[in-house]
Amino acid sequence: MIDHGGHPVGNDPLLRLLGPGGCTVVSPGQHLCLQTQATGKLLHAAISRSKQWGGRVLVAGILMVVMVSGSLVGCGLADQGSSAGQGKANTPAGTITEFAVPTPKSGPAEITAGPDGNLWFTESLGNQIGRITPTGTITEFAVPTPESFLNGITAGPDGNLWFTDIADSQIGRITPAGKLTQFALPTPKSSPEGIAAGPDGNLWFTEADGNQIGRITPTGKLTEFALPTPKRNPTRITAGPDGNLWFTEADGNQIGRITPTGKLTEFPVPTPGSFLSGITTGPDGNLWFTEMAGNTIGRITPAGQITEFSLPTPHSTPVGITAGPDGNLWFTEAGGQIGRITPAGQITEFPLPTPASAPEGITAGPDGNLWFTQALNQIGRITSGT
Repeated sequence: MIDHGGHPVGNDPLLRLLGPGGCTVVSPGQHLCLQTQATGKLLHAAISRSKQWGGRVLVAGILMVVMVSGSLVGCGLADQGSSAGQGKANTPAGTITEFAVPTPKSGPAEITAGPDGNLWFTESLGNQIGRITPTGTITEFAVPTPESFLNGITAGPDGNLWFTDIADSQIGRITPAGKLTQFALPTPKSSPEGIAAGPDGNLWFTEADGNQIGRITPTGKLTEFALPTPKRNPTRITAGPDGNLWFTEADGNQIGRITPTGKLTEFPVPTPGSFLSGITTGPDGNLWFTEMAGNTIGRITPAGQITEFSLPTPHSTPVGITAGPDGNLWFTEAGGQIGRITPAGQITEFPLPTPASAPEGITAGPDGNLWFTQALNQIGRITSGT
């Protein structure tokens, strides 16, 4: 793809997701990309948040879906406002509150529940780790390495938070008090993305460009395991109910499984070109994942049997997914909604107050609510109904 001046914008997977079309730079690090038919009729458009690094474009997520079949759905390039207030127990499911991140254009990416009763998130463009209390107070901690393009984050077995640094190929650790340490990966330019705590007391992560799965001990010892097939682009990872780690392959169109000893198995997804993203363990003992291009939620048993559920809203682009306190799965739709799916496959969608805020990461909070990031500089909270 090219920008308005005819220059390539790089191997941006989310821009590739849109198919043939043109891209226009709308602000530093953002591209407006249009997909058209041969007749020139607009199908849909999106704004991708990205950063050029070493000759390629690093992508943290779709910022907004603005058109479907030529009809304007929403557009919002500026940071949006927020509404305060604390979610309460027994509030009906779907009540949404948004909190503005203090640093403008920081690009919140992934989020996790911390050991201190707060939520912690990465700022892909702000170069900071954020912390938000259940009442909505936000604190930010600067990462020492400039322009590190932070992405995944998880709570570790050592009582700290662990995160990935895509641009510098590092794994970071931050204490609840804000002390930061970083560990360089053995493979340069490997682009670590997703990260999760494993059943073995270590942290496991994906290396999108390195085509590997990595393991790091709480003391910083690193090991890497190469995938069986090349150019799979492993993206998100989670601990499974079977004592293994499970991950998505965005370009491989497969779900991967790795044992704590490093044995790898891959399972093809039925829908071709589905561009897999988030993955989590469900309350039913299965793994659940999102298919961004397939516009579906997938379920895979520990034995490898896959079932897919189509979303009601076309082009909704599901991204992150997590298990909720209500026994269901909750997921983000970059098109501007939060989705809920029961273990039986019944889907409900909740539109966001800020339509074009592009929700991305999502996690269950200590307050019985779901918390999510919004790429246009907000942290959101939605009640689960519990």
